[in-house]
Amino acid sequence: MAGRRRVVRHILVYAGLALFLLAVLLPLVWMVITAIKHERDLHAMGFPLWFHEPPPLKHFHLTVPPEIEEAAWIDGCGVGGGLLRVVLPISLPGIVTTAIFAFTLSMQDYLYAVVFSSPVEQKVITAGLSSMLIRGDIFFWGSLMAGALLVGVPTALVFNLVLDRFVRGLTGA
Repeated sequence: MAGRRRVVRHILVYAGLALFLLAVLLPLVWMVITAIKHERDLHAMGFPLWFHEPPPLKHFHLTVPPEIEEAAWIDGCGVGGGLLRVVLPISLPGIVTTAIFAFTLSMQDYLYAVVFSSPVEQKVITAGLSSMLIRGDIFFWGSLMAGALLVGVPTALVFNLVLDRFVRGLTGA
């Protein structure tokens, strides 16, 4: 009887872990499948995991033409020098755009940090500022504004410094 309970418990634990693993890995699998499908397969109605054409790698082609890298090699750069001196500066608008999007998306997670972490010891500074410095109807404005300056001003300065590259990365110009 005890052995049977143990087996049932293991089955339930592993079934729960399998569901969790499926929930965690499904977005990653979906991204991989979408990245290696043709556009016709992406827009076709039907089973989304089915491939009607062989998977291409055209979606992975870092937009820097290989001729630019080859020109850097001809001019005396090695692979590393070509990457640092030619490819990285050309790719910088896309890298900056991705960094800004990642930052703004992570700032949206602020709401979840405020709502779901109630003990003071578990709060990050951005969530703690608003929840620890506001007590009912009493706002500690001086401390709130000091914290907002410490978080907001560097962010605004960096954003203004990279604004041109951000727009260039969005427009592909």
